[in-house]
Amino acid sequence: RILASFDSRDTSYVNMTDNDNAFLSWGESDNDRLFMRMLPDNPYMRISNGTTMEGDLVFPGSLPTTADKLELVFNPGVEGDDLSGPGISIPLEIKR
Repeated sequence: RILASFDSRDTSYVNMTDNDNAFLSWGESDNDRLFMRMLPDNPYMRISNGTTMEGDLVFPGSLPTTADKLELVFNPGVEGDDLSGPGISIPLEIKR
């Protein structure tokens, strides 16, 4: 479940999946990822200035039992201060 708000004086919206789909990562390889299911009514996961988005993110598949770390990645390879789609990596706890 995610609750994301956006407020800016520089732009009217931000895209959380600007060029690439968000994913969960537990390693360095492209095979160590589960990609988020696209939102049909909001494919860029756009959050307009002054609004809050709340909902469930779905990642089809399952984590391997050997995964000992997990990270949620939005806009990989992009700087965090990018105005249209900032890169964000959020470490997550794995509960077993």
